[in-house]
Amino acid sequence: MQELAFGTARWYNRLEALARELLNKPMKPGDQDLHALLLVGLYQLLYLRVPAHAAIGETVNAAVSLDKAWAKGLLNAVLRRVQRDSEALLAEVDQSPSQQCAHPGWLYKRLQRAWPEQLGAITSANNLHPPMTLRVNQRRLSRDAYLQQLADAGITATACPFSPVGIQLASPCDVQLLPGFADGLVSVQDEAAQLAAPLLDLKPGLRVLDACCAPGGKTCQILEQQPDLTEVVGLDLEPARLKRVEENLKRLQLDARLVAADGRDVAHWWDGTPFQRILLDAPCSATGVIRRHPDIKLTRKAADIAALASLQGELLDALWPTLEVGGVLVYATCSVLPQENTEVIEAFLARQPGARALDINGDYGIVQPCGRQLLPQADGHDGFYLARLIKLSASPHRRTGSLRHEDHHSRCRSGRRQPGSAAGQRSQRHHRDRHRQRAPARAGRPAGYSYRSGQRILPDHSAPGRCRRCRHADRCHQQRRNQHDRLPGGLHPVPHSDQNRPRARVGLSHPRRPVSQRGGADRRADQPRAGGDQLRQTPDREPRRAAGAGLCRGQGPAGGGTRLLRRPAGGPGAALFAPAHAGRRYPGGGHFPQGPADHSQG
Repeated sequence: MQELAFGTARWYNRLEALARELLNKPMKPGDQDLHALLLVGLYQLLYLRVPAHAAIGETVNAAVSLDKAWAKGLLNAVLRRVQRDSEALLAEVDQSPSQQCAHPGWLYKRLQRAWPEQLGAITSANNLHPPMTLRVNQRRLSRDAYLQQLADAGITATACPFSPVGIQLASPCDVQLLPGFADGLVSVQDEAAQLAAPLLDLKPGLRVLDACCAPGGKTCQILEQQPDLTEVVGLDLEPARLKRVEENLKRLQLDARLVAADGRDVAHWWDGTPFQRILLDAPCSATGVIRRHPDIKLTRKAADIAALASLQGELLDALWPTLEVGGVLVYATCSVLPQENTEVIEAFLARQPGARALDINGDYGIVQPCGRQLLPQADGHDGFYLARLIKLSASPHRRTGSLRHEDHHSRCRSGRRQPGSAAGQRSQRHHRDRHRQRAPARAGRPAGYSYRSGQRILPDHSAPGRCRRCRHADRCHQQRRNQHDRLPGGLHPVPHSDQNRPRARVGLSHPRRPVSQRGGADRRADQPRAGGDQLRQTPDREPRRAAGAGLCRGQGPAGGGTRLLRRPAGGPGAALFAPAHAGRRYPGGGHFPQGPADHSQG
C-alpha cells in the first residue's frame, strides 16, 4: 500500500497528464476518489512488475468498494487502452519536459534556471527510491567495528565517502534488524545531514544551540561528537516533534535541554547567556529530499519559496544576537533552490556587517558564493545546503536587504538633514521604506509595503525622469525635492509625527521644510508664487494664504492641480480637514480621502 501511494505521488505529474489525454472531460469534483484510483491503476501498469490483467482487475474492482460500481466500465476501458497504446500515449505526454520527468512546471523551471547542467541528474535522482544511510555512534564504537557487525548479520553495507561516521546499506531494511540499534550503537541519518555537525568545530566547554532540532538527528550527533560540552539546547516550535527528539536521546543515552518555542521570539526562550555555537537547520521547501517525500511535488507551491526565504532570514536575524562574538553559526537546509540558500546568506551578510562567511573544507558539493550546495545523488546523499558564518563583532543590524541598497540609502540621506534632528529621523524613515520597496525579492520583503507602518508605499517620485503620477518631466523631480507638499492630481492628508493636526503629504514623503531650506530663501515671502496666489509671511516662516479655504494653486496636471498647506488647529480653513467633507471634489480634481487610513492608497 505504501508503495502504491508513494509511487503514484512520485510520478503524479506524468500520470495526471496521461489521464487528461485519456478522458474526454475531467471527472466531477465529487468523483476525485475515482480519479485517484485511476492514477493508481496507471502507476501499476507502467511502473510496477504487476501483470497487466491483475492491475486492471484490482483497480476496476476497487470502484465497487467506493460505492461507484457505475465507473467499472470507464476504468476498464481507459486502462485497456493504456495497455495497448502505452508507447504512443507516453510519447504525446513526454513532449513536455516537466511532464516527462514528473515534476511540477514551476519547480522544473527553477531547477533549470539554477542548475542547467545538472538538471537531468537532479530530476532522475528525485524519482528514485532513496538509499538507507546510518550514522555510527562514535562514543560507543568505530565505523569499521560496526561494518563488521553488519557483515556478521548478513547485511551488505559500505562506508560513506564524505561522512567519517556514515554507512550506506545496499538495500533498506527494518531498523530492528540492525545490530545494536535499540542499544544506541547506530542511528538512521542521510550522509548529507551528517556533514553539518562537524562544521561547528566543537570543543569542550562550549554552549551549543540546535535550532529547529526535530527529529533530533543533529542534536544527538553534536553530543556524540563532543561529550564535554557545557550545555546543548534543542529548540523547536512544536512540542509534539520534541517527543521524537526525547526518544532518540533516551535510546542513545544522551542528555540535552529541549525547549518548545518560536526561534524568532528570543525574549521568550533565551536566558541571556550567549552560545558559542549555533546550528540552524532552517525550515525549507525540502526540494533536496523529494525522493524521500514525493508528496512535496503535490503540496509545495511556487509562492511558498519567497515565504520560506523570508522566514529563514527572520530566524537568522533573531538568533544572531544570541551568538557570542567569535562564535560560529552553521546554516543548513535540505533545499536545492538558491533562493533559500546562498541568496538568503548573502542578504543576511549584507544586513549584518559583523558577520563573515567561512570557507568549508571538503571535496563534497558545489562551491557557492556563500557555502556549498550538495545535489541529490542516485546512489548517494540527498540534496543539502551548508553555510558557515562567524561573528566578528556585535555590529548593529542593517535595515535594508542588500549592501547595494544600503549604500544607496546612505547617499540619499547625505546632505539633506542632520541625522540627529527630528526632521533627519523622519527623512531616514522615509528613505528606509522607499528602498525596502525596491529591495530584491530574495530579501523576503513584499514589494510595495512598509515594515514600519505595515501600509502600502505610494509610487516613488524621487527618481529623475517622468513622474509616474503627475506625468511631468524632470522638473517634477527637482520640484518635489524642494517642495515636498506638492500634490499634483490629488490630496492625501497624513498624520504627522510631531503635529497633532492633519496635513497633506504624498505617501511617506518628507515633511515640509521651511522656505529657507527649499531653494526659495532669496524670494520674499510677500511675493506671489506660481499660480497667482498671494502669500503672507507667518511667524514660523511657513507660507500660507492670506484668506480662503487653505488651498493655493500649484503646477499639477494640465495646470489644474492643487496644494494643501498646513494651518493651525481651529484656524481659517481647518474645516477642510473635517470628516464631513469626505468625498467632496477639490478645485483641481481628485477627492478628499474617506478617512485617515486612506493615505496608504496610491
